[in-house]
Amino acid sequence: MKKDSSKADRTKELRRQAKQALQKAHEELEIRVEERAKQLAESNQDMEREIVERKQLDKTLHQNEQRFQKVVESAPFGYYRLGKDGRYQYVNSEWESMHELSGREIIGKSFETTLMDDTKARFLDHVHRALDGQTIKGDSRHILKDGSFGYHEFTIQPVYQSGEIVAVEGFLDDITERKRSEDLVRNLSHMLMEAQERERQMISYELHDRIAQNLSTLKIECTMLFEGQPVIYREIEEKMGRIFKLIELSITSVRDLAYNLRPPGLNEMSIAKAVEIYCEEFSESNGLDIDFQSTGMHALKFDYDTKLHLYRLVQEGLNNIRKHADAGRATVKLIGASPNIILRIEDNGKGFDVKKRERSLDNRKRMGLRSMQERVNLLGGQITIQSQPMTGTKIFIKFPFKEKDSDSEKEDLDR
Repeated sequence: MKKDSSKADRTKELRRQAKQALQKAHEELEIRVEERAKQLAESNQDMEREIVERKQLDKTLHQNEQRFQKVVESAPFGYYRLGKDGRYQYVNSEWESMHELSGREIIGKSFETTLMDDTKARFLDHVHRALDGQTIKGDSRHILKDGSFGYHEFTIQPVYQSGEIVAVEGFLDDITERKRSEDLVRNLSHMLMEAQERERQMISYELHDRIAQNLSTLKIECTMLFEGQPVIYREIEEKMGRIFKLIELSITSVRDLAYNLRPPGLNEMSIAKAVEIYCEEFSESNGLDIDFQSTGMHALKFDYDTKLHLYRLVQEGLNNIRKHADAGRATVKLIGASPNIILRIEDNGKGFDVKKRERSLDNRKRMGLRSMQERVNLLGGQITIQSQPMTGTKIFIKFPFKEKDSDSEKEDLDR
């Protein structure tokens, strides 16, 4: 009996312990459920708050987009947006007017639709750079429906959303009229230069074929004036000697002037050779030590106008040195560095203040440099002048080289 009672007690204790363990587990479960419920409630609140915030953000973004479109639609500049695939997402009315295209015609199409073949690669590079986070500025040309050209100054920049680049946008200013005006001025300048060259040619022929010939005839007549005379007074002989020298100087001056007005042999020889000969003769006649250097020019073929512009630039540059620089040495470098031609003219003279000269009201002092600037503009190049008082002057000219075509060869033969 005692043994059975002990067994019953152990069983009872085990049941009690099991009940306590179950109660504890139940209590812990209730606590975890309560905590989880609380977490879920908080999570639901966060989610509801996030949904409200997202809706508010979407509303704000939509409002901002509407305001932005309202601004760009009334803006005096063209605006467009390209996706990362290079297709138009949006264009404003000013862009449509500039390109003579409607948004319906262009939205969803590639940017290549509005570009010329020779500008597509450059514009694609701009888009890629903008997608890399850069801002690019420049100008471009596009073809209009009537076949004419339009010109723009542009800015291309990335569009960010949530810190990531999602598109690129462009801003355009129409500079077509300005470009056309510049082209008109350039054409008028070219016509003026051609008229000046024709006038120079006519004067050169007149000097060489008439005045120089007349002076030569006068010299011969003077030498024959006293033939057969038994006695010539010394005073008369000395006076005639002075007259002969004056006539010879006049003949030389007239022929030099004719030579400068119309460079001989420019059609037949290379521009490098023509400039080299001119530098040698200029050095001899003016006592200026000139170092002429030419590199990369022998294989290049120039049309006559380009050769003439280069020749005149050297001529004007050296004449400016002779008149104003008070120099003893000059350097002329003619370089063919594809795709450009480079001309450098330097001297060791007294120099000048470039900015002060640009502000000068005495236009006569600047006609030489203005003439050079006009010629460089006609060549589509750039001219840079570096100078300071007592440090000499450096003139740097660069312009793109254009291969001589068959039409240019025919024109050269006609000159």
